[in-house]
Amino acid sequence: MALQRVIRRMVSPANNVLLLCRAQSTGTAAIAKESNKEKKDFVRFNWQDPLSLESCLTEEEIMVRDQFRDYCQEKLMSRILLANRLEVFDENIMTEMGSLGVLGCTIEGYGCAGVSSVAYGLIARECERVDSSYRSAMSVQSSLVMHPINAFGTEEQKQKVSSKACARQADWLLWFD
Repeated sequence: MALQRVIRRMVSPANNVLLLCRAQSTGTAAIAKESNKEKKDFVRFNWQDPLSLESCLTEEEIMVRDQFRDYCQEKLMSRILLANRLEVFDENIMTEMGSLGVLGCTIEGYGCAGVSSVAYGLIARECERVDSSYRSAMSVQSSLVMHPINAFGTEEQKQKVSSKACARQADWLLWFD
């Protein structure tokens, strides 16, 4: 409203500067009074969740995220620090992730968890917090190996490959060399 008055006065030919200053000062005072009232209605800013995504998650997604976060921080972090120092990729970690059910976790049936894509994204984010190479390997196994077999394979292929990969058998973890 105050801005419209300012624009109208800027267009009028006489006393442009004087009217512009008067409109700005009254508009600023009005805005300042309104902002003091509105401050009471604002929600306190949460820097850990600035977009308030936590409120959009289901209980299952929060549970999956929290459980995998605990695993990543307690079990994975120390081993990955050592693996990075030695410059090795520990394939046993991938086998362990398979035993936790995070490889191919969006696939329903065949021994896989069948969680939502959001839950998979939360799992990937928690793994990424610790190490991006293991998150990438997890994503390759889930998205580029197991998902195409589940989506486009025959029932025989699904039974043979997906069930064994989801059943956490290390010899069925497929690697790209």
